[in-house]
Amino acid sequence: MPGLVRFDLGMAEFLRRLVTADLDEIPGSNDEAWGNGGLFVGWREARRRWEAGLDEYTAQPRPEVLMGSYGMPGIRPLPDGVAWTLSGLETPLRLAVHLRLVHDVAVRLLDGLAETFPSLEVDRRAVEFGAATHDIGKVIHRSELIGPGSQHEEAGRQLLLRTGHDERLARYAATHGTWDAPDRQLEDLLVTLADKVWKGKRVSGLEERITDMIAGLTTRERWEVFLSVDQLCEDLAADADQRLAHHSAAPIDIGPDGPITAGLSARRRRAAARQRMTSPMTPVIRYGRPRDGV
Repeated sequence: MPGLVRFDLGMAEFLRRLVTADLDEIPGSNDEAWGNGGLFVGWREARRRWEAGLDEYTAQPRPEVLMGSYGMPGIRPLPDGVAWTLSGLETPLRLAVHLRLVHDVAVRLLDGLAETFPSLEVDRRAVEFGAATHDIGKVIHRSELIGPGSQHEEAGRQLLLRTGHDERLARYAATHGTWDAPDRQLEDLLVTLADKVWKGKRVSGLEERITDMIAGLTTRERWEVFLSVDQLCEDLAADADQRLAHHSAAPIDIGPDGPITAGLSARRRRAAARQRMTSPMTPVIRYGRPRDGV
């Protein structure tokens, strides 16, 4: 009879397809009622969701698609290594947007400094990485996404070390909030500056310390360096309203139990996944493509 699921497959095969959501090859089957009403999602449905711009597991809009809908086509993407790290941590979309915005400002800041002070030597890769990961500890202390707190700083450094990054790069997660410490290097201060000026915030003490360092590393007069740094910060801050609008539009989820714990066991991750499949969820960063088979 047209419109009904065929039961001439054999009970074992029918149940297999029901569980794995592979009923879409059967004429007249109802994916919503039969194939995708439970926990498991078949690979065909996962592919359809991906091609539609949805996450293949949650059916929520994928972060990279949402970022485009927020009007961020001119914002540089995160470095590949950072994107994969965030993917494994299920980073809330608002945090991913924040890191991407600060990273973009850091790149523009470095470009401006290179043009103005050609002889200035800066570890560009370290600054870009630091800007792209400075708040990664908020994956653990998610309450600090919407409120004050500094627990994410050292937690972020430890998290980066555990995920295979060396101390030279991981340190910025811990140093970006304490720019006035005596042992800070120019790269530390540039990461902090990008994290301030992206939202239009100007910190005179921070900018003056950067001025002193640049003047000491180049042959330029301090007043000349100060004027150049001031103008560069003013230019970067000019787009702050637009960046803040992108940031505010991104959804945020701190979870039902507050801050989460990194390094969950596989069993607890599966339990969390089952909970997400049966409840509304904020989109998270996930970059994996569906396979061509089960």
